[in-house]
Amino acid sequence: MVTRTSEDKNCKTTLICTPVALLRQWYNEIRTKTSPSLNVYIHHTSARGKKLRTSKELLQYDVVLTTYNTLAHEWKVLDKLLAEDPDTTDRPPSLFLDTTWYRIILDEAQVIKNRSTQTAKAAHMLKSTYRWSLSGTPMQNGVEEMYSQLAFLRIRPYSNWKSFHETFVIGLKKASKQSAAMKKFQALLKAILLRRTKMSKIDGVEIIKGLPGKTIEMVHAVFDEEQQAFYQALETGAKIQLRKYQAAGTLGRNFGNALVMLLRLRQACLHPRIIKEVKKAGSIELTMDQQVTLAKEFSEQTVTRIKELTTFECPICFETVLNPTLVLPCGHHVISFSVVLTLVLY
Repeated sequence: MVTRTSEDKNCKTTLICTPVALLRQWYNEIRTKTSPSLNVYIHHTSARGKKLRTSKELLQYDVVLTTYNTLAHEWKVLDKLLAEDPDTTDRPPSLFLDTTWYRIILDEAQVIKNRSTQTAKAAHMLKSTYRWSLSGTPMQNGVEEMYSQLAFLRIRPYSNWKSFHETFVIGLKKASKQSAAMKKFQALLKAILLRRTKMSKIDGVEIIKGLPGKTIEMVHAVFDEEQQAFYQALETGAKIQLRKYQAAGTLGRNFGNALVMLLRLRQACLHPRIIKEVKKAGSIELTMDQQVTLAKEFSEQTVTRIKELTTFECPICFETVLNPTLVLPCGHHVISFSVVLTLVLY
């Protein structure tokens, strides 16, 4: 943004889209790490106060910061207008989607991994001369998630879903085509990915100097008699519940519950007070009335955060889950709690 600026004064702005939590960090980093400081503007749907309303106003800034929720909201409004009248030419312009930017940066770009979401569709519509997609995990569940990045980056021919699906999604599943598809996929990634490692250099200078080598020290928890009894009671309850799942053939559906039991055992190694009730640790089966009562304990902020989620993912393997279990009081999720989730949110 500093060394490769636009020569066109009317198209000089970099748009950075980021999760809400990182907006202020981006702003502070740009303001403090550039000299002279770049002119930065934050536009977020939940913000209050003065708002810039035209593209011309936005393009006066060097950098515009916004969020994925803002883009999704703009796409939703635009899609509704086009659904009502596909041939309309009188619709109001979309502040972000109809503007031509010089550079677009998607931070934590795995947010658009699902090509069917409003956020991904909005990102694919953005117009610019240059595009950057920043992510430590461009793929989490399957190769099809890479398509959304290619569609945003406009990397042809694989920015077309049909071409990408036939070449990679189907190709990697068929034994006869798997080897060739994998070589193509590796060649594609090698051409478009820039990796940062400990040995990476900028202008010939290593980005990290004097980093000590990694050392691993195994420390085993030694319990006293009371702690050992507490842990064994917790472990026994968890084993009993797991055997019930196995006997009923429902272990797969209750994988999230099993992970919660393991979490409780890890917590017990830290301090017994983290776990309030030993008798319930082995079983988290609750009646509907009990679930509703617990669900009502969520704060308004927690409910708002949950409602903003477009999908629920397992925190261990990042698989998308349909029935999330919500943890009190934070509202973070694991698996299965769908009915109560509906009651709380709607």
